[in-house]
Amino acid sequence: MTLSVKALLTFIKITPELKVTFGKGVITGIGNTIAKFTNLPYTILELTGLNNALNTAIASAALGLKTSKSDLKTAVKNWNNAFRQTANYVSVTAAGDENVIINAGFEASKATSSAGVLPTLFLVFKLVASTVKGLFRASVAPITGVKNLTYVFVSSPTGVVITQINNTLVVTSAGVSTYIKISTSHAVAFSNLPAIPMNVTAFGVNNKGMGPMNTSLPITTQ
Repeated sequence: MTLSVKALLTFIKITPELKVTFGKGVITGIGNTIAKFTNLPYTILELTGLNNALNTAIASAALGLKTSKSDLKTAVKNWNNAFRQTANYVSVTAAGDENVIINAGFEASKATSSAGVLPTLFLVFKLVASTVKGLFRASVAPITGVKNLTYVFVSSPTGVVITQINNTLVVTSAGVSTYIKISTSHAVAFSNLPAIPMNVTAFGVNNKGMGPMNTSLPITTQ
């Protein structure tokens, strides 16, 4: 059987840090639509365990130990295998219905023609520092096939906690400022920021709602 629409495997090539964020989206998506998936190759509990193991391996590898780097390679390999098999299973179960694939947290191979689909995770998210005082740039790769997408960039000082509950952002602040950029362009510039450590994230919004937030990246302006 040839599937006209299937879950893309582009997540195999993303960084380990983005894999963790992507994995959380898949685990949540499958959990919310579990009735459609009665014979998963890996249970939600197993996927969660592999995702947590990868996150732990990333933290250990940051210490620079040779064994930790080896453990990270193993964790990435195990994660790739599990989420690849899960993506292929979702493709077969979806039987050409791209919404089933997208709602399970994956990107469908057939581009959608409207903004009626919830945005998926940005697979590319980066920050570029500037020599200009208080300036840096943030950008993401547009989500293929999703039109009329609004891009939201959030820059917050360390110590500010930002959580996402459905279509609501909950900002926990202790007398410090949070900076939110909303744009129809996939690249923006933050300016006049204080020269203190900041954490920056991004997510997409359309008439379906908010997509998942990318893992925050740190930056300190000049």
